[in-house]
Amino acid sequence: MGSLAQDGPEMRSTGFSFVKFCTPWALTLTLGLASTLTHLSDAQAFGGVLNKGHRVAAGRGEHNADLPENSIAALEAALLGRDGKEAIQLHRNFQYLESDVQETRDGQLVLFHDEDLERMFPNRAINHTAYRAIFDDPRVIWEVGFHASEPSELKVRDLSLEQLRTLVLADSRSERIARFEEFLERSAAWGLIKPVAVEVKDLYSDGARSRYVTFLADFRDQYVRQAPIRFESGYDLD
Repeated sequence: MGSLAQDGPEMRSTGFSFVKFCTPWALTLTLGLASTLTHLSDAQAFGGVLNKGHRVAAGRGEHNADLPENSIAALEAALLGRDGKEAIQLHRNFQYLESDVQETRDGQLVLFHDEDLERMFPNRAINHTAYRAIFDDPRVIWEVGFHASEPSELKVRDLSLEQLRTLVLADSRSERIARFEEFLERSAAWGLIKPVAVEVKDLYSDGARSRYVTFLADFRDQYVRQAPIRFESGYDLD
């Protein structure tokens, strides 16, 4: 998985070791240990093991292929199960959850993998009205141009969180883009027991980077250190 993040300043935070915001890297949360920045290619992410939870266990080639990747619905299915089936995270070959983080125009952190909106927010009937309003927004016109009219011309950083939340994710009828803090809160509430890898795609402001570190530090201190996190055989993100 490629990264959109640019090289950035070296950062330090108690309990976490940040080298710099570079491409590509993943931040792995571990129980009671300092986190490490680890290169994570697509081949390593699958590695012949049962999908490992790539992008919150949903999307093409995943356990829940009918759910939008990086969505709260996919997280719920991975941690609690669905349709009477056992939660994916309980499978011994499921080694970790992975998600991707980007920054919105107004500095909010959301889960999103792609460089543009086309694949995950297709311009289908359910999104037509929202896209009309988005492309009429003077700030969007300023950022992407007067003649822009397709999701492929928009990035997460071009829209506010409120605008992004008017769009419905692919492979769903009502699922909206997830906030990063919501992802962490639900992970704790739903009993996460496997490590989490968070890949930064685009955090362009110092404020967003600072909040990202704070969210992870709080999650580590308030949940991970007390949780019965399982490290399966073959886990390779330390």
